[in-house]
Amino acid sequence: MRPSRIVAGAGLLVIGASLGYCHVRSTQLNTAFGKVVVGESEPDVVGKMGRPHRIVEGCGYYYGRPIAGCAREYVYFPPFTIVDEAWLIAFDAGGAVSHTAYFVSP
Repeated sequence: MRPSRIVAGAGLLVIGASLGYCHVRSTQLNTAFGKVVVGESEPDVVGKMGRPHRIVEGCGYYYGRPIAGCAREYVYFPPFTIVDEAWLIAFDAGGAVSHTAYFVSP
């Protein structure tokens, strides 16, 4: 087999594995997000969703302004997307989930 075919095959394998990982991880985040309920603690959420990509004190990552009664917001992003997409989980001052939201731009 020629070296160029081996390199091309390896490149396609890496691309395929990367796309597969992105799809699987996005599916995992979406499934875990569906299991998050209001009142759960921060450790419970991290146990389901994993570490957040961003923590926003005072919330308002997508809303553009602080949200009353919201102390902190966890923001999760998919590994790769061509649109702006995120899962948000907001916590009150006691560390319990106060609301959740899923955002995707058109």
